[in-house]
Amino acid sequence: MLSLFEANNAEEWDYKGEGAANVIVLYCGTLPNFVGKVLRVKKAPQKFLKDNHLRNKAPVLSVEEQSIWSDWQEVVAANSKEILAQAYVQHAIGPLLGSEYVDPGILIRVSEGFLEALEQKISNKRPAWRIEAAKIDLQSDFALIMSDHSLFLRGPNDTAPCISIEIKPKCGFLPSSRFISAENHIKRLVSRFAMHQHLKFSQKEISCISKYSPLDLFSESRDRIHRAIEGLFETPQNNLRIFWNGSLVFGGLGGYAEQGLCNGPTINSLARELEDTLKSVILCQSGERVAIFKDLVTETLLRTRILSHLLAVQKMDLYDIEGAIHAYFNVIQVPCHICPHSVSEAGNLNEAENIEINPDEPIEKDMQENNSDLHFPSSITESLSEEHMEKHTQGNFSYLHSSKNECSHLHSLSIEESRRIVRDFLLATTAKDCSLMLTFQPMAHDFTEVNALDRNDVIYMSSTKQAFHYKATFIDLDLKRLKKMNHYYDLDQNIVNCYTRTREGTTL
Repeated sequence: MLSLFEANNAEEWDYKGEGAANVIVLYCGTLPNFVGKVLRVKKAPQKFLKDNHLRNKAPVLSVEEQSIWSDWQEVVAANSKEILAQAYVQHAIGPLLGSEYVDPGILIRVSEGFLEALEQKISNKRPAWRIEAAKIDLQSDFALIMSDHSLFLRGPNDTAPCISIEIKPKCGFLPSSRFISAENHIKRLVSRFAMHQHLKFSQKEISCISKYSPLDLFSESRDRIHRAIEGLFETPQNNLRIFWNGSLVFGGLGGYAEQGLCNGPTINSLARELEDTLKSVILCQSGERVAIFKDLVTETLLRTRILSHLLAVQKMDLYDIEGAIHAYFNVIQVPCHICPHSVSEAGNLNEAENIEINPDEPIEKDMQENNSDLHFPSSITESLSEEHMEKHTQGNFSYLHSSKNECSHLHSLSIEESRRIVRDFLLATTAKDCSLMLTFQPMAHDFTEVNALDRNDVIYMSSTKQAFHYKATFIDLDLKRLKKMNHYYDLDQNIVNCYTRTREGTTL
């Protein structure tokens, strides 16, 4: 563990970005141990800041959560949120995605004085709505130091620029769980992302509907992946960001700050600026650089098949939230309040029999094929077994059985099976909510296509006769807490209800 920070070290760190739970600051000093690194510092909601003495006495994981994550004792034993975050990435989600694609970080001890000084230094750079929601948690004893994945570590003579793209892929498949209710059959036909856009639009969180399709991005089809990338560039929202030598040049900070990024002139202006920025990376005529960069991203996703790793973990959600919520109530051992409201009327079931699948939607590959190259713990391997899948995912429309019987089936499961269902759902939820960072650096001009064939970290673009060193990293791999299961269920119902009303023309 690296040594304790002093307050004056805060001057050597600068704001880079933040999510709901953490602030990311970039090291700008000269100490070798920290060059090319970022620090992930925990935030605390404003309403909890006065109750730190209560929060710090509570264990990180509840007793029920400890039973869910018992396959990974490092996760169970975590006594701070920072230790938990590192252990979860290193021992649980990381091996599922591929350890070479994740960075669990290094724990570093921080002082309250350092955190106070850092809070003051970066406050004028944080979005106002983020500040209103949360501040740096001054009671944290640790932070996580990790590589800045928008950069390559530079040697003393290395002056080649770096360009990186951060994508939030979202859920890349259509669910086929038999526990999806008849009235929610639309979930089998339309992606979660597409439906969620309508809810966000109705709540004025976004000013336009995204043109991005996760189903295209995960399709392994060159044309469809390219179409997905085009959609992200046209409507980036908080799903696309581009960094030049570590500095943000396209996209934004997320949330309400992104409403302007649906504006056509704004996007066109940013695209022109990006075209100029790329001139020292993409060697071609002006006006073609952004298009070739999109091709570079497409080729990298095709060659690495990194999204197949992500999709495999996403598909660990065999039951959908509509099934997993019942297992959750089994785990916490309280009466299920969903069941009385989940029994479908016969009329709804009859209507569902007339559903037709859209032939333009992709036919999802068998889950086991997607998982064939991954090495899971024995308990997870069992949940992906052919017998287990056949038992719980029979047919695309086996949900036409009585919902009441399905609820009874779920509530008759053992506590061990219920824990496994919830655990796999939470792992899949992490995979549906993470980001993928692709970072590129042009190679020397004498690096040929033949040379590139011998390297698994180089992409050659014949259109510009250039080779690019690249790396791929999954980030934002946060453990999802058990107490959010009700929230996930309610959000799912709100998304479907809003989309259904929109399609019927009753609201927009």
